[in-house]
Amino acid sequence: MKTSISNINGAREVKIRAAAQKDLDVFWDIFSKSIETQFTGYSPKLRNYFLRKLYSKENFKQWLIEKEVILLLALQDGKIIGYLLATLPFSGTSYLIWMTVEEPFRKKGIGGALLNQYEILIKRKGAQKIHIWASDTNFDFYKENGYKPLLRDSFKIQEWLFCKKL
Repeated sequence: MKTSISNINGAREVKIRAAAQKDLDVFWDIFSKSIETQFTGYSPKLRNYFLRKLYSKENFKQWLIEKEVILLLALQDGKIIGYLLATLPFSGTSYLIWMTVEEPFRKKGIGGALLNQYEILIKRKGAQKIHIWASDTNFDFYKENGYKPLLRDSFKIQEWLFCKKL
């Protein structure tokens, strides 16, 4: 899967494609930085657990080899500027786990393009719906992209459970 999107809201050409083993080192640097700086609602201890155990570089390596997750990259001039990590569909549902676009590239349609490509891909793989846990700061983004808020809950931070039927 490879998609080119030209001139998204004033941005130069952005390509969205599935991650490969060759992307792991650069992706890992961006991923770990984003967990540390953009998800500060989680405690340092929990962020450390995410990076060292649950979403370790070694786990990503294995997941990419075994094709156990969906990892899409947004690239501009060959540089990773965003990513989307999700589960493969299970019982008709895929879960979007992490998604971010680097700060200078936000509000240019890149996050929406990542979501769109993810939705196309998982629908082909048999998904009927998507679930996402998202913070208050991303509430409007997901609503604008057709996701319905189902539940507001707190896991030490306020989060919303969104659902989109495909």
